[in-house]
Amino acid sequence: MDLRRLRAGEWVLGAGSALLLLSLFLGWYEGKNIEVRTSEPTGDYTLTAFQAFGAIDLILAAGALLGLALVAAAALQRVSAVSIAGSSLLAPLAAVLLILVLFRVTRIPDFEAGGAIFFDSTRDTGLWLALAACGLMLAGALLSMRDERITGDTRSVDPADIETLAAPQ
Repeated sequence: MDLRRLRAGEWVLGAGSALLLLSLFLGWYEGKNIEVRTSEPTGDYTLTAFQAFGAIDLILAAGALLGLALVAAAALQRVSAVSIAGSSLLAPLAAVLLILVLFRVTRIPDFEAGGAIFFDSTRDTGLWLALAACGLMLAGALLSMRDERITGDTRSVDPADIETLAAPQ
C-alpha cells in the first residue's frame, strides 16, 4: 500500500468515510426521558445512531466502509482506473447518504424503548458530524472521478523531455 498514490479526492473521501463511521458512535439526539409507569422524569439521555435507528445506521456504516475500501483499493493500484470507477459508483451512494442524514436533521424522531418515553429531543454532535462527513464523501467522490492522473503526480511532462524515434521503414 502506497499512500503517495492517493489523489486529493481519495484523501477527502477517506476523511469523510472515517468521520461518518466515527459519528455513528457519538450521540445523535439528546433530551429527557420519562418512565411510562410512574410518569416521572428519570433524567437526560443521549442516543447514538445505532440506538436511535433500525436500518439507517447500517446503511450509513456500509457506505462509510465502502468509502474506506475504495481508498484502500486506490492506494493498492498503480492506475487510477479502479479509483475512478469506484468513485463513480460511490458518488450516488454518498448523495443518498447525505439525503438520509439531512432527513434526520430536519425530522427528529420520537423514541420509546425499555419502558421509557424519550421526549424533548435535540440534535447532538454526532448528527452534525455525520452531515459534514457525508458532504465530504460526496465531494471526495466527485473530485476523484474528475482527476485522472495516474499516481497523484502533479508534475507536467515537458515535450522537450520526450525522446523522438525515427519511423520504422
